[in-house]
Amino acid sequence: MGSVIRHGHATLVAHTTLAGQEAVVKLYGPEPDGLKAYCAEFDAYRALEKLQGDIVPVMLAAGRACPVEEGDAFAIATRLVPGLTLEDVLYEHGSVGEQVGEAAMEALRRLHAAVPGFLHGDLVLDNVVLVEQEAGQPPRCVILGFGMARLDATPEEQAEEVLQLEVELDEQKQEDT
Repeated sequence: MGSVIRHGHATLVAHTTLAGQEAVVKLYGPEPDGLKAYCAEFDAYRALEKLQGDIVPVMLAAGRACPVEEGDAFAIATRLVPGLTLEDVLYEHGSVGEQVGEAAMEALRRLHAAVPGFLHGDLVLDNVVLVEQEAGQPPRCVILGFGMARLDATPEEQAEEVLQLEVELDEQKQEDT
């Protein structure tokens, strides 16, 4: 396993190489919260398969990682998304910027449109990556971190999630002024 990137909700996230590709591996479990997060993330990646490589990372592998004394641990490996989280963009540049915010909103709207009932469940700036683009290309965002996702949300819950992201993006704009 490569270097630890962060500890997420009931997970450990690490940068590594898998089959010659730069990858991110999330380890879940053995505690119940970790196993629940694995199932939610795995189900989300399966439901969002057509969006992988576009606004969702490409899932490279998933399954049982290893037995441990307390039970089983599971892992999901995704292709590394080159770029910065919007939280990092905010820290480094003082703001996310209007075009980047619009790209994040568009990615979320596309997720909701692609899978009726999809709800991310933890859409914070740290779970949106501004993808490195060639000069002159419009900003593009990828959404990750599906450990709290659901596939049974109502349209009202989806609208609330869109509003929550709008509010978070608006708050960072106000803090910048």
